[in-house]
Amino acid sequence: MAIQFAPLPMKLKVTVEKKIIIIIIIIIIIIIIIIITIIIIIFFFFFFFFFFFFFIIIIIIIIIIIIIIIIIITVIVIVIVIIIIIIIIIIIIIIIIIIIIIIIIIIIVIDVVIVIVIVIIIIIIIIIIIIIVVVVVVVFVVVVVVLVVVVVIIIIIIIIIIIIIIIIISSSSSSSSSS
Repeated sequence: MAIQFAPLPMKLKVTVEKKIIIIIIIIIIIIIIIIITIIIIIFFFFFFFFFFFFFIIIIIIIIIIIIIIIIIITVIVIVIVIIIIIIIIIIIIIIIIIIIIIIIIIIIVIDVVIVIVIVIIIIIIIIIIIIIVVVVVVVFVVVVVVLVVVVVIIIIIIIIIIIIIIIIISSSSSSSSSS
């Protein structure tokens, strides 16, 4: 009632004060909204940063494990090949010793022509054995190498698929959060 009968300047003063209060409230609300938005943006930034960091660490660990597996397989293959080569050399040495003994016995007992024929036959047999052994070793090594290569290719494809899935998930989640 006092405001109704108050002079005009008093009414103006009241309305100006109300407007100032409303403006202050609006400014405070805007500041609060800006602060909340900044906090949300920072939160999402850190969330995605840690998300990517976590997956990068996982990918690095997977790659290290793959490299270790490849190194172990390679070492095993090399060791097996070396063992096979040593066994082949030992077998060849034993065969040569046996042949020499047989030749000596034959020379002592039988005629020279028969000795030559037997020596030729033995040499042919040795050559065949060596060829068979070498072929087996080569085939084994090739098979192992092919298996290692196939395993490595499969692992690399799996890693690429995982990375693509991570990128798709992160891009879709970031686009949904931005929208």
